Amino acid sequence: MGKDLKAQIRTALGEFGPCTVRDLYDYLRSDLAVTRGLLRSNGLSKNRIYQELNNIIKEDESIVKFQCDDSIFRFGVTQYPQYLHSEPHFLSLKAKLRTCIDCAQQIMECDDLSFHFPARCDKYEPQHYFKILPLKDVRAIISDDFTYGVMEKNYIFSLRWPKESELWVINELARKLGHIPPSRLLPLKTHESIANP
Repeated sequence: MGKDLKAQIRTALGEFGPCTVRDLYDYLRSDLAVTRGLLRSNGLSKNRIYQELNNIIKEDESIVKFQCDDSIFRFGVTQYPQYLHSEPHFLSLKAKLRTCIDCAQQIMECDDLSFHFPARCDKYEPQHYFKILPLKDVRAIISDDFTYGVMEKNYIFSLRWPKESELWVINELARKLGHIPPSRLLPLKTHESIANP
């Protein structure tokens, strides 16, 4: 059963991208994982997943434990497998926020895309690529392909990492609301570096 769990974790990391042990635990226990052919294993626990992740890291140099700026470790496939595991791999959210000088509302930028949050402003243009997904106490910024981060409901001027289980909740709600197909997962849009950002 250990080998099966290891294969399931590898599959989940490939689909879900960099994620926490808790995110993997929630995903591997979900109905979505079963529909994708992953089997629920008896005795699945966060500790067991963590142990298997450490075994996978020893066997496969492309899977690493990332240090993130929110002090939570995430596991995933590295873009830099040529660096030894002794070299720390850092992850940061790729999207950044800045403030609109005309209306003081936030503008999220990622790659060549920008998203002006809804406001009465000449620079605001309605668009359909980015979506604001309201959760209980936060709002997640998503697209059809990624989760970009989470903001507090009062639009505090910072974009943060999803906390434990929030990434899985974001994915479940996005599927429920029809933002993504029932078989899709939204990984985090991140930037990897070897030097601490």
